[in-house]
Amino acid sequence: DRRSGYDATDELLRRAPDLTAVVAANDTVALGACAALRDKGLRIPDDVSVAGFDDLPFSIDAVPALTTVRLPLHEAGARAGRIAMSKEKPPPGGVATVHGELMVRGSTAGPR
Repeated sequence: DRRSGYDATDELLRRAPDLTAVVAANDTVALGACAALRDKGLRIPDDVSVAGFDDLPFSIDAVPALTTVRLPLHEAGARAGRIAMSKEKPPPGGVATVHGELMVRGSTAGPR
C-alpha cells in the first residue's frame, strides 16, 4: 500500500542517500515512494526516478505522471479461467508468459 512505499523509501534513503531510482512492486507503492521523496526535498525525476507496475487509472494523473508497466491482467485472468474450466489447454509445463508494456511517463529520467 501507499504507506509501505513511503516507509520503505524512507528506509532506503537512510541506507543509500545517493540512490537514483526506485522501482516499486505496484503503482500504489510507487506513489508512496514519491511522497517520501518529496518530503525529503527530492525532485522526481530530477533527483530520483520512480516506476511502478499495474498502470492503474490514477497513475497518469500523478504529478509527475508515473512511469509504470502495464500488465494484461484481464487477459491473463480470462485465460486462467478458460484453463480452469478445461476450455483451453494449459501451457507447456503449466507456466504461461505474460508480456507487459512499459508506459514511460514523467517520473523517470535517463541514467545518472
